Order: sequence, then structure tokens, then C-alpha cells
Amino acid sequence: MSPSMPAEPGSCAVEIADKAVPVHEYKQFAGSFLTGVAVVTARDLDGDHGCTVSSLSSVSLDPSLMLVCLHRMSQTLRVIERTGRFAVSLLAQGEQATRTALAFARPGRDAFDQVTLERSPAGLALSPLAVAQAELTVQALHDGGDHTIVLGTPVWTSADDGVPLAYWRSRFLS
Repeated sequence: MSPSMPAEPGSCAVEIADKAVPVHEYKQFAGSFLTGVAVVTARDLDGDHGCTVSSLSSVSLDPSLMLVCLHRMSQTLRVIERTGRFAVSLLAQGEQATRTALAFARPGRDAFDQVTLERSPAGLALSPLAVAQAELTVQALHDGGDHTIVLGTPVWTSADDGVPLAYWRSRFLS
């Protein structure tokens, strides 16, 4: 059976190839999926930490679960692992929100000096330029290659009728 042939007539199953496609090909494929853009934040004794993500998803309604994927080297991930809490701001369309996404896409903590923020009930940083916000507690952490999959339960949410900022093929769409 070849990697591209169905396992049996009428089946959708295929044999998995032993070798993954090259990284640049996979990036082109994955980048073709239109996603929203969010800022994930956490707070410890050293202060606020945050990063921009486009890899997040609702996992379950009952129980309520959301996942977010953070690079293994992310300082924000380290803080989430230690504190067990994080916040998500789903950014709205617009120039200011795009600037916020770009500020948090760079490593370091200077993004917090460049943008206006508000606080969740537990004191986590949130962007006021969001169509929805959530505060979550960590339920599980899973290995995801060069990323860690953080599974969280929302303990507080807020949403409005705005239009979300989108990301497609390495650019923001407003």
C-alpha cells in the first residue's frame, strides 16, 4: 500500500508516511489556515509576561476547555507552568490591535510598556482591544513538539460583538 492510497476500497484511512514533509512545506500548509489572533498573559512575582498566539481553540463545552499552544522556550509558558493561571485576549480588527499583536510577538517584556491594558478579576493583564477575554486555570500540559499544549478551564469570560483580527499566510487581515 502506498502512502497516498486508501487502506481499503471506500475507506478514508491512509497509511502514514514514515517521513514528515520539510518544515518550509508544513509552514506553508499551516499558514494557509485562517486563524484569530490572541494575546496570552500570565503574572508572577516578577510581573506580567505575555505573547501573541494564533494557535488556540475551544476544545469542549462540557466541561469548558480551551487549548493554547506556546513555544517551549516561552517565558510566558514558564510562568503559566508555575502559577497555573493565564488570560487570553482575542484581539479585534484594527490598527491598534495589530500593533498590540506585533508588540507581543517579540520576546521580552517591553510590550507591556507599549500598549494599554486592563486587569481580569484575578489581576491578569488583558487587552481592551479584544472582542473576547478569558481568565483560565491550567488543567493539563501536553508535549507538542517545539510547543507545549496548555489546556485550560475558563473561570471568567467577557465578549462583545466586535470583529476579530485575523491572521493568514504570515500577515494580519483587518
